[in-house]
Amino acid sequence: MKRAIALAFMLVAAGGCAGSGDSENASGKAGKTGNGSRDAVEARPVYDPAAHDGVLAGLVSFSGERPEPRSVRMSADPYCDRANSGGAKVARFDVADSGGLAGTVVYISAKVPEFEYPLPDQTVALDQVNCLYTPRVVAVRAGQGVEIGNADSTLHNVHALPSNSSGFNLGMPRAGMKTVRKFKSPEVFVRFKCDVHPWMQAHVAVLDHPFFAVTDSDGRFKIDGIPPGTYQIEAVHPVLGKQTQTVEIKDPQQSPGAPETRLQIDFTG
Repeated sequence: MKRAIALAFMLVAAGGCAGSGDSENASGKAGKTGNGSRDAVEARPVYDPAAHDGVLAGLVSFSGERPEPRSVRMSADPYCDRANSGGAKVARFDVADSGGLAGTVVYISAKVPEFEYPLPDQTVALDQVNCLYTPRVVAVRAGQGVEIGNADSTLHNVHALPSNSSGFNLGMPRAGMKTVRKFKSPEVFVRFKCDVHPWMQAHVAVLDHPFFAVTDSDGRFKIDGIPPGTYQIEAVHPVLGKQTQTVEIKDPQQSPGAPETRLQIDFTG
């Protein structure tokens, strides 16, 4: 009797397992069609800048008391001292005579179009010239190379301090040296400094899409290839903070003759 009961129990258990397996197989088949499509992740289309005509352009300005350039003593390094005729004058930030604010990163900060954005092949240059970073602000894609150069015949120590990616601290003792580094995650800003020359600082904005620009010496910027839509735009300066605005980019094909979208951003101090 015990053997009969045990045999019956094993048959029932085996049948239950078989039924469970059939259910998983059926569910797996449904994963390709029918209700299972809810679990499928749709691939995003690849972004083609030539397919989009939206342009955002404008001016970032500064109103207020302009910072006086401060004198930087460089006598500790004879090369830097000679290159700057006994010392340089460096302002906390750069304002043109017209009031334009240089070194401001303008980018789409919310409602970014959902595309796959291939990384550009070219690197972004960050040089060290006459013991100063040139330029002081650059922007780059996450995963894109930053080419760091040394044009000076003296030792520079490039110390990057990101919060979202791996940092680095490397010496560049000779003129003509170049190295390429990448940041894997978005961050505005990554601060660069030189431990040998404490007056040297730069800031790198790391973005996960191509819709950004850095204002030039006159405070002007331009971003091309934006799909039509309404976006949140952020202008960020490493010293003055950030400003946020909302803009609508119109489709030139639906609005023939539509000019580029213009944006005016003003920082005060």
